[in-house]
Amino acid sequence: MSTALKTWRTDAQIDAENAAKLAGVSLPTWSRWETGARKVPAERVPSLSKLTGIPMEVLRPEMFAEAS
Repeated sequence: MSTALKTWRTDAQIDAENAAKLAGVSLPTWSRWETGARKVPAERVPSLSKLTGIPMEVLRPEMFAEAS
């Protein structure tokens, strides 16, 4: 399964280890977020969105998507 984080990382030509360092998390944590095994914690979403340019509503749609 490809996620927005994996797409961002591969498009930016960054390996997972360096992506984790940029995000300030361990490689296993990054890998879980990237594969969708774990959701990005709410408190990390704003900084991860700023780092990657991925909108917060894409990273955590159940929390940040606008009500229809």
